[in-house]
Amino acid sequence: MAKGKKTGGRTKGTPNEVTKELRERISTFLSDNWSLMESDFQKLEPKDRYKFYKEIMSYGLPKFQSIGVMNIEPERKKNLPEWFFSNQDDL
Repeated sequence: MAKGKKTGGRTKGTPNEVTKELRERISTFLSDNWSLMESDFQKLEPKDRYKFYKEIMSYGLPKFQSIGVMNIEPERKKNLPEWFFSNQDDL
């Protein structure tokens, strides 16, 4: 197999059917049991509520990644303003 060349399997951008089905099942399960989840959530100790809330948030919101100038390709650096490079030690 040539390095970097795809020779089989799904074409690029095609969603994985198993993952899609699993996400749909999880979504249905959560929707069907939402009232129970809410009542159980209220019964938790505050620290456990926080842990649960923090954990479930990761499924609802994307996680942000911090980037620095070192992670940007040289071509893209050319289009950045000067102030972007000035306080890199503060990051």
